[in-house]
Amino acid sequence: MRGRAYELELKDLGKVMVIPTYHPAAALYNPKVRPALEKDFSLIAEARSSLVRAGKNAVKSKPKSLMDFLKR
Repeated sequence: MRGRAYELELKDLGKVMVIPTYHPAAALYNPKVRPALEKDFSLIAEARSSLVRAGKNAVKSKPKSLMDFLKR
């Protein structure tokens, strides 16, 4: 699944973009995955830039933390 951006509909947040990647520590233990990890981070930067250009970076409500979701 990595290497692509996916748009998901989450109950409390609405539409969110998810970009699966290797965990950064994977490159420490297996240097062969570093090029893929670098490509993933480039994809994240490109996706963020395109969302900002499209004006989708406006926050409509207080950002939720992990603790907000765990409290449910």
